[in-house]
Amino acid sequence: MLNLLPPKYKEALRKEENLRLVLILEMSFGVFLIALALILFTIKIHIGGAVERQQIFVELKNKELSQVKPIEEKLNLVNKKVEGLESFYQNQFDLTDFLGRISELLPEGVHLNSFSFQKDYNPPTALKGEKYIWKINLSGFAPTVEKLLEFKNNLEKQNGFKEIYFPAAIWLQSRDINFDMSFIVVPEKYGRK
Repeated sequence: MLNLLPPKYKEALRKEENLRLVLILEMSFGVFLIALALILFTIKIHIGGAVERQQIFVELKNKELSQVKPIEEKLNLVNKKVEGLESFYQNQFDLTDFLGRISELLPEGVHLNSFSFQKDYNPPTALKGEKYIWKINLSGFAPTVEKLLEFKNNLEKQNGFKEIYFPAAIWLQSRDINFDMSFIVVPEKYGRK
């Protein structure tokens, strides 16, 4: 195709075409910027929602923790009380167990009339490694000296029974013996049934 337009018109057409091209490019760039702004705005809204959800989640967890902390403190207090009670009961003299063991050690015909015990935190020098001991005093009746000796031997065989003492005058009697005796129980060696 032949272009017979004068150069002045040709130049005006070229300028108009360049202007259109610039307008199209500007519009495309403007649409791109608007789309980019919308995308960034959508991302901002999405991130803002996620942050808000996380803040709500953190607030709920903080409320749970604030409710759990008093319970945890109460539980710790109860645990300390239970430990104290456990320690208290471990240091107690189990009278039922002790009397049961003593009754098993009594030979036939020997019986007890009285019993006393006392906790002592100052053990004798032979037992210095112990925290405390129980001092036991018994009085009773034995029909013969042989039965009383059997009772003494039974006591000596027991773990934790130490310093078993009968007054010497008792061994001079042969029948119908009213006796008094004492010994020490070491709780760590005595054990429990």
